[in-house]
Amino acid sequence: MTHVLCKMLNSRARFIDTLSISLQLVAVLYVVSVFATLIIHSLSSKSIHEQIFLFFVGSSPIQFSNKPIDIYLLTYLVFASIYLPLALKNVHQFNLQQTLLIFFLSLVIARIPTLILSKMLYNAIEMLGRIIPLLGGANSCCR
Repeated sequence: MTHVLCKMLNSRARFIDTLSISLQLVAVLYVVSVFATLIIHSLSSKSIHEQIFLFFVGSSPIQFSNKPIDIYLLTYLVFASIYLPLALKNVHQFNLQQTLLIFFLSLVIARIPTLILSKMLYNAIEMLGRIIPLLGGANSCCR
């Protein structure tokens, strides 16, 4: 999808270039997003960290969510929305206007729908995990 958007903006790069940059960036963003999730969730949990934070700052840290998946999805969305257009700019030789257009189009067409679908899938799996024990457990079908 990204390459199609780039070709619509008179890109000079090949598909393999777009794929290569995208795969490298997705791998790095996954690691960075997981690390950011770990840091943000640990700092926002109520523990000794909050007491240290209150001591130095004087106010309570923002509670993002009780579920780290929400933090991960949000940090990945922000990082991917910023860094993918910047990485594609050099490969496709885009000017500032084309880069900003790729930013907004990829955000609306790809990033936000992917975020929504990922969250829906996670919620469905979580709900299924609550229903299966009520039905007799995971091994009830094999008896």
